[in-house]
Amino acid sequence: MLRAMRRQALAMVLAVLLGAAFAGAACRQSPPKVDGPQPTERPPETMNRDAAPVPIDDAAPVRIETETLAEIPGQRGSRLAFAPDGKSWFVARSMDGVLYREATELKRVASPGAWLSQPSFSPDGRTLSLGPYRYDLAADRFFTPPGVENALLVRVPSVRDTAFGIASAAFSPDGDLLVVLARHAPSGDLDTGPPYLGPTGRLLALDGRTGSLLRVLWEGMDYECSVLHVGDRLVLAGGVGLRVFERPGLGQRAAVKAHKGTQVNALALFPDGTQVATAGANGEIAIWTLPALDAVRAFKAHDGRARALALHPGLSAGPGAPVAPGGAPLLVSGGDDGRLAWSTTGGRLLADFPQGGPVEGLALSPSGDRMVVAVGGPSPSLRYQRVTVSLR
Repeated sequence: MLRAMRRQALAMVLAVLLGAAFAGAACRQSPPKVDGPQPTERPPETMNRDAAPVPIDDAAPVRIETETLAEIPGQRGSRLAFAPDGKSWFVARSMDGVLYREATELKRVASPGAWLSQPSFSPDGRTLSLGPYRYDLAADRFFTPPGVENALLVRVPSVRDTAFGIASAAFSPDGDLLVVLARHAPSGDLDTGPPYLGPTGRLLALDGRTGSLLRVLWEGMDYECSVLHVGDRLVLAGGVGLRVFERPGLGQRAAVKAHKGTQVNALALFPDGTQVATAGANGEIAIWTLPALDAVRAFKAHDGRARALALHPGLSAGPGAPVAPGGAPLLVSGGDDGRLAWSTTGGRLLADFPQGGPVEGLALSPSGDRMVVAVGGPSPSLRYQRVTVSLR
């Protein structure tokens, strides 16, 4: 009797266990198939991949096309700049300059006295900075900070032939700061007294409204400094080397010898302000971090001097597509070899356009769809071009 009861209990336990096992298997069965396409899961980072342009790396296959829309023969001018609207542009030629709207001449501007340096437009496009002057385009009127001439001689010994002239100058975008490269300009008079034996070049920071001296940034030989950029945060000076001064105090943050000790002929800041590219007399293009001026890379771009440099804002995701956010900018450079070279920031040559003469200057519109090239030589001209950059 007892043995029969044990067998019955064991059978009941086995029945419970087998029932649980079958129930678990049923829960693990695949859902029934249905007709039509099934939804697929994608990683979250790729779900909206096609919703916006994708950043393009240095190895992307790129197509660059240029078309000359107008050529202005017989015109020289290495100092060029586009207005913020991308339609108007200005060319400075020593003592005068010309404002264009696309390929149509709007007005000629004569200097009040000093050499017209690299032009730059204010962010609203209403004011044009030309060396030590600010030109109101609507009012057709120059403004000159009144104390500039006196500031050139501050802290200079009062001896024979102490005259200094303005070799180059640049305003900050807001007009509050004027940086002037002053160059010793002896008169040659036969005055008695000791001659001037001090530095022949002075880099001065002046108040952009009054012209009063704020700080002497640098002193040395005049040929050691020739290219200026004044921004909201940094002041850059290129020549035989590259220097960075940091606002608001304007202390020198870094200085380096660039292009194997040859001259820095042009510079261009990256859109995010973290790097700067320079064009050297040895034909190299170099890239530096800001403000530390650590060398990123340098590569040979031209036979002879590299004289002009600009940054295209980046690649588009296809013909007619907008520039991809975060896409790497492209370097456009011109030199004595008569070539307009398009390169990636990694140094890969993308396109090479012969110009028939040395490239003395160039400028790109903010969107990168228009370009002006100044070609020198026996048949100088300004070429207004359409630019298309896309993926192949």
